[in-house]
Amino acid sequence: MSKGDRSKASMQASINKRKLEDEAKDKERRKKILIGVGVAALIVLVFVGLIVATNINNRKLDSGDALRAATAAEGPTIKIDNAQMTYYFYSNLYSFLNYYGDYLNYIGLSTAVSLKSQEVEEGKTWFDYFAETTKNQVKQIVTLAEAATANGVTLSDSEIGVIDRNVSKIQDSAYGRGVKADDIARALKVSRLAVKYENQLTESFQPTQSEIDSRYAENPKLYQTVGYYNYSFAYVAEGEDGMTAETAKGYADRLAAATSPDAFAAELTAILKESGKFADEDKTEEEIDTSIESAVSAALSTDVAYTAEEEISEWAFGGAKVGETKLVDDTANTAYTVYMLVSEPARNEDPTVDVRHIYFMNSEYNDDAEAAKAEAERVYEEWKNAGATEDVFATLAYEYSNDSGSSAVGGLYRGVYEGQMIEEFNDWCFDSARKAGDCEVVKAENGTHIIYYVGDGLERWASDVRDDIVSERYSEKLAEIEKAYPVTVYDKVVNNITA
Repeated sequence: MSKGDRSKASMQASINKRKLEDEAKDKERRKKILIGVGVAALIVLVFVGLIVATNINNRKLDSGDALRAATAAEGPTIKIDNAQMTYYFYSNLYSFLNYYGDYLNYIGLSTAVSLKSQEVEEGKTWFDYFAETTKNQVKQIVTLAEAATANGVTLSDSEIGVIDRNVSKIQDSAYGRGVKADDIARALKVSRLAVKYENQLTESFQPTQSEIDSRYAENPKLYQTVGYYNYSFAYVAEGEDGMTAETAKGYADRLAAATSPDAFAAELTAILKESGKFADEDKTEEEIDTSIESAVSAALSTDVAYTAEEEISEWAFGGAKVGETKLVDDTANTAYTVYMLVSEPARNEDPTVDVRHIYFMNSEYNDDAEAAKAEAERVYEEWKNAGATEDVFATLAYEYSNDSGSSAVGGLYRGVYEGQMIEEFNDWCFDSARKAGDCEVVKAENGTHIIYYVGDGLERWASDVRDDIVSERYSEKLAEIEKAYPVTVYDKVVNNITA
C-alpha cells in the first residue's frame, strides 16, 4: 500500500471511529430519553393508580360493604354486623352529646377531632368509653332478642311500619360512614324486639298488694323517711383566722341543748346573729336577717331515706325521738355538727299516678315552640282518629316521642308523685278532676306533651316497694337468659368503627 493509500485508510478509519462514537452517543441519548419518558409514564401511572385506588376505597367505605361483612357481635342465632354496631355506637354518642352538649368543654370532649385521639381519663379514650357502652348495650339487646325469638315473640306489622317510617327520615351515613337506612332498620328491629320482650317480662313481674305488704314488713326502714335539722360549726387550727374549736364547741353545745324543733330554729337564729356570720357593712339589718332565715330554713332536711351503716341514719332510724339531738365531732372536716330529729321514721303515703306521654321537644323543631305544638296537635288528632285507645297512644309514643327514656315503653311512667315532673305536666296530672282515659295536649317551657292519664297509682311507699320487687325479678331472669343465650362481642371489629 502506498503512502497515499495508507493516509486515506487512516483518515477513513478516523471517520468511521467518530461515526461509531457519534452513533453510540446518539444511542445513549435516545436511551436516556426513553428512560425519562418511562419514569414519567411510571409516575403518571402510579398517580393515576393512587387516584383509582383512593376512589375505589372511598366507594367501598361509602358502600358499607366491609362493615356488613364483619360480624361485631353474635348470639346463637342473631348476628350484629359492624354496620349495625356503628349505628348503635353513634346513637349512644348522639344521645350523650344531646344531654351534655352545653358542658362538652368542661368534660374535655371535642366533636372536631377523632374520639380516638381524646382521653377521657389516663389510658382511656372517648372512643373506648363509647365503645364499651355500646358493647354492653348490644350484648343485652342480642340476649333479650334471642330469648324473645325462642319464646315466640315477634314484631307486629305496625311496629315494623313505625321503624320503617322513622328510618326513611334519616340520611345515609348520619350514623357513620357507609351505614345505610337498611342497616339502621335492621338494628332497630333487633333492639325493638328486645325491648318488647323486656316489657313483657316486666309486666309479668308486677307484684300483688300482698307481696308488696310482705316485702315492706321485712324491713320497713328501707321504705321510710325521717326529717331532721342539722348545722355545722367549722373551726380553724389554733393561730389561724376564723372560729376557734372552743367557740365552735360552745355554739354546738348550746344548739344541742334545744328540746324541740322550734327551740332549735330559735337558738340557731340567735347563734348566727351573735356570731356575725352574715354581718356585712354593705348589708342592711333586714338583709342580714333574711340571710339568717334562709340558713335556718336550709338546715332542715325532710324525706331523708335510710342509709345502712351510716352513723346519723342509724341514729335517726334506730329509735331517736322528735326533739332529740345528737352532736358529732367531725374531726376530719374540723367541725361540730348538731342534729335534731323533727319527724320519726314513717312511710310516704302520698298518692301517685300512672300516665303515658308523647313529648315534642322544641329543640327538635329548630327551637320553634309553635311548630312543636302544631305537631303535637296533629298527632293528637291522629290518635283520636285511630280509636283513641291506650294501645294506640302507646304505639304513637313509640313512633313520635322525643323522650327516649319512655318512648320504647309507649310513653309509660308509673308511680309519678306530685312535684316530680315540670309544673305544667304536674298540674295536669294532679288535677282533682282527672280520671282514667283523659288525654290532652299540654304546652310547657321546653316542648309540648300529649298526656294520657292511665289511672291512679299506688301510694308512694308501695310504688317504691313494687319497683324494687320488679327490678329484682328482672335481674334474676336476665341472669338466666344470659346463660342460656351467650353473646360474643368481637373487640377488634368494633375498634374498626370510624369516630
